[in-house]
Amino acid sequence: MIRALVNGDPNGCIPLDDRGVLYGDGLFETIRIVHGQPDNWDGHMRRLRRGCTQLRLPTPPVALLRQEIDHLASGQHCAIARVQLTLAGGERGYKRPAAGRFNRILTLHELLPLPARCYETGVTVRWCHFQLADHSGLSGIKHLNRLEQVMARAEWDDVEIFDGLLTDQRGRVIGGTMSNLFLIQKGELLTPDVFHAGVAGTMRERVFRAARELGLHATETPVTPEMCQQADGLFLSNAVRGIVPVSRLEQQSFDRHDLTAQVMENLQEPPSAIVCRT
Repeated sequence: MIRALVNGDPNGCIPLDDRGVLYGDGLFETIRIVHGQPDNWDGHMRRLRRGCTQLRLPTPPVALLRQEIDHLASGQHCAIARVQLTLAGGERGYKRPAAGRFNRILTLHELLPLPARCYETGVTVRWCHFQLADHSGLSGIKHLNRLEQVMARAEWDDVEIFDGLLTDQRGRVIGGTMSNLFLIQKGELLTPDVFHAGVAGTMRERVFRAARELGLHATETPVTPEMCQQADGLFLSNAVRGIVPVSRLEQQSFDRHDLTAQVMENLQEPPSAIVCRT
């Protein structure tokens, strides 16, 4: 199941001079749809606005995007929406057109629920060999160039591996190919900083908010692989999958920590719609 709108038209086409296609000049958000509603819409739009500011792009048409996402998601019990803004083309070359305008590309995809055991006992992750480069001007946001993540994800085909953890070229842990990472250490939550690489996830932002409500200390800090190995517990955060405990990292096993369960309960994660009970 794929439903789409291009500039509001279900039969629309992406122009050949689209700068998102040619240069990755644009942004996107991946949003969970539950019972026809986009989850954490405001959080996604805050990051989209921040990305536009960071990339010096026009102000995003948030109200129009919401109208279009509501149209696509109507009647959908459980789905994934991708909202993509690509800068419309001008003359050939890297120079942006003077009057910047977006092409709006919205797609709706089927969301296959994860087995309940993934949330109850955890998932397996591995280390990736591919390393992220420092891009402080591009870090934190969801710009369209995801080639680094594509290269890292190409390293495995094992269906039992949920995600791969990435380091930067200094050896610091950044997060997963599709997720942010949290460590539990002596009753505190730690997560890698994304000042130079990586994405500041919307679910990651919600975890920080949950930690404050629970009276927990949560810190964004440089993280090393050794810190992960010595952690009392690990979990991943992802806007679509929610909070997912890590039960194994390579050959090392972890139990689901009580703090992970507290955060999941505070955030009411995962919604029953995205869990397979069979």
